[in-house]
Amino acid sequence: MLTEGNAVDDATWDAAGAMNTTDIIVRGNTINNSADGVHVSPMSARTVSRPPVQVGPNPVSGAGITDNQVTVAAGASGASRSAVRVSADTVGSVSPVSDVVVTGNRVSGGGFHCTPHVTFRPGTAPQR
Repeated sequence: MLTEGNAVDDATWDAAGAMNTTDIIVRGNTINNSADGVHVSPMSARTVSRPPVQVGPNPVSGAGITDNQVTVAAGASGASRSAVRVSADTVGSVSPVSDVVVTGNRVSGGGFHCTPHVTFRPGTAPQR
């Protein structure tokens, strides 16, 4: 999945979200005043009013988040979230995210967040 060269203004949630897919590239985007910037994650099947459906692991492999400009602003609730977030899912079973590269991003208003069970490409240092 390639998300490249886009401009996103005032997004209520994830300005660029990649869920349940592999070989993700989010590169060269400009995100302005959004409640959340770039978010990569596997997800379990669930709804707000019911517990998650127990499914097997759903790993994500290969995520490059590079050279984006991200400005995060507080959403309607007043909460601001991460400029770049990579989250493994641990509901029901562990769905890790592996082979991740996060580099060259310029962020303000929010930082970088990675959960346990996220591993970075060997030889690359994650941007913080």
